[in-house]
Amino acid sequence: MAHISRKSLKRKTLDRISQELIEIIAHTRSRKETKALLEEFLTPTERIMLGKRLAVIYMIIKGYPFSLIETTLKVSPSTVALAWKASKRGAFPLMSRKIASEKTKKEFWESLESILRAGMPPMGKRRWRMLKKLHQ
Repeated sequence: MAHISRKSLKRKTLDRISQELIEIIAHTRSRKETKALLEEFLTPTERIMLGKRLAVIYMIIKGYPFSLIETTLKVSPSTVALAWKASKRGAFPLMSRKIASEKTKKEFWESLESILRAGMPPMGKRRWRMLKKLHQ
């Protein structure tokens, strides 16, 4: 989990720092450059945390069962519930529009499929149970 210093910044300073971060990310010229920037800037733990958050939100918006999200992404029930509550309050309008885009859908499904394969039990009843849930 990310930690924030107890010493708080002035709102104006925090807004300026946030704006600079957005500018740096927005001005990357390619996916390769964006990837390199994020690998330089974020720790492996932060990248995992943000990636899982994205996948949880995506799967919630697509209507996956909570238990499948928890099992697939190895997240707690409270993590899924918090994201679900936020989605019900309309917290992810941009992401919902992006998910509706065909290109984004295809890319995300390809990525999610490789993630699922990596986390799927290699054999036995658990594997077949998980595959059945995925195709429901």
